[in-house]
Amino acid sequence: MHYDSSSIIENCIIEIDKFSNFDFKYIIDELDKLNCIALEMRFLDKTNTKKMLSLLNYTLKSTLRSIIIYMPYNLNINIHDILNKHPRITVFCFYNSPIRNNIIKKGKVIYSKQPSINKYQCGNVSPKLFSLDLKTIIESKYYNSCLHAKVCVDSIGNIKNCPACDKVFGNISNRILHEIVISNEFQCLWKINKDMIEVCKDCEYRYVCIDCRAIRSDRTNIYSKPLKCSYSPYTNKWEQ
Repeated sequence: MHYDSSSIIENCIIEIDKFSNFDFKYIIDELDKLNCIALEMRFLDKTNTKKMLSLLNYTLKSTLRSIIIYMPYNLNINIHDILNKHPRITVFCFYNSPIRNNIIKKGKVIYSKQPSINKYQCGNVSPKLFSLDLKTIIESKYYNSCLHAKVCVDSIGNIKNCPACDKVFGNISNRILHEIVISNEFQCLWKINKDMIEVCKDCEYRYVCIDCRAIRSDRTNIYSKPLKCSYSPYTNKWEQ
């Protein structure tokens, strides 16, 4: 049950809006130094096929194994061209989509009625979101199940643990990304596992439940229960 990884950073989230002007290639080069394997690109505004392909082209020779893309519903995006040229894209999600059902899946493409994607949607706890794989279980015994080996660059270039976190460790325009993420200050939250968190440490689901330290019951207590968890391990009931 020992956990080890060849990656210092496994997951990166990059937020992009119409005002973002940071060097995307530089970020990918820095992620390569950290052996990052997964990238999530969150487009906060509509973009076009040409611009998206120009960004994705920087990932072609990278260490990334999977790419997830979120963007507003846009009929002008040539989704087939993008997927054909970039097979490492595992999910392409159009949010704010004019559909009847909440979510429609068509292969790698998802159409969702969710109106936006923002930090306030993080931290949801539900059996539907449990991660039932051996890697997550082993990792959760030693590290935080959400923030470990993760970094975020928001739309203005600020470097954070994740989009929902308030603390900023610098900006990509004047700080070296890989130097920030290897610091003890940045990795502080990585070491808070479910056996250290109030209520969670008594829960039978603690090793399959993804924990968000940014959205917790007590903002002054880093070990307090996740705010959006309605389950009690003492009564074995989910509250409304």
